[in-house]
This record gives sequence, structure tokens and C-alpha cells, in this order.
Amino acid sequence: MLQNLRNIAMKRSGSLLQTLKLTVAPKANVSTVAFQDPAVYSKQTAVRQAAFKDTVNYAAIAGLDTSGAESVDLAGPFHSGGSSTDTFDRLTATVRDKNNNQLYFYRQSDNTFWDRIHIPRNTSTNAHLYNIKNDYVKITKAQFDAKKL
Repeated sequence: MLQNLRNIAMKRSGSLLQTLKLTVAPKANVSTVAFQDPAVYSKQTAVRQAAFKDTVNYAAIAGLDTSGAESVDLAGPFHSGGSSTDTFDRLTATVRDKNNNQLYFYRQSDNTFWDRIHIPRNTSTNAHLYNIKNDYVKITKAQFDAKKL
């Protein structure tokens, strides 16, 4: 995959905290990624940058960008699920458009509805989860609430 250099803004409470230069997918649209708690990975720069890079690239791969994603709020650090079928390492993210409205999604591969997205950590173990092409389709909040298209 071709790569290009992008500035990714890190924000805290709406204020610019820092700008990072990261190599991301050329068609990536997300320009702002922020941890809701700015202390997450604050002393682990490499992990923090990997989280931001994974987020921006996943948005481009999974169809979040084509749905109008502009910014992503990360709820916390990489974590795994509680069930035996949901143990992959991921970030939990709220996706917003250019007007800061939350976006809602339908995931075609398993017919599920999402108000927050799980972004798999980009590892060889998670490759089958990370490299899903255009799996997410934007829906309205009413469709999300009704769990019906």
C-alpha cells in the first residue's frame, strides 16, 4: 500500500494539544484523533502514535472515511473483550463528521449496528479483522435506535 505523510491533530477538550506527523494511507480523511482521557499512553509515545495511525488507516479501509468521518474520539487504551469470541486487541472509538455530529454505522459482514466502532490493533493476528474493505455503512440515529435499515 502506498503511504503518505499527514499531520494528525491531538486535541484535549477542544484545544490543540499536539500535532504529529504520521505516515498513513493516502486516501485517509480523518484529521483529528483524540483520547477522551489525555493521560492514556502519555508516557508511551510509540504506542500512542501507533493507536492514532491504526485509527486513521482503519477509517480509510473500513469505509468510515467514505461515510464522512472527520474526527475520532478514543475511549481508552487498547483492550480486549470479555467473551471467547471477542478477544482481539482493539480501541473503542466514537466517529464524528466535519460538524462534530456523531456518526452511526451498519456493519455488513455480520449485520450489526454500531454507535461506537472497535478498531482492531494492526497486528498480523488481527489482519483478518483490520483489513475489511468498506464494511461499515453510515446510517441515521433513528435506524441505529430501531436496529433496522
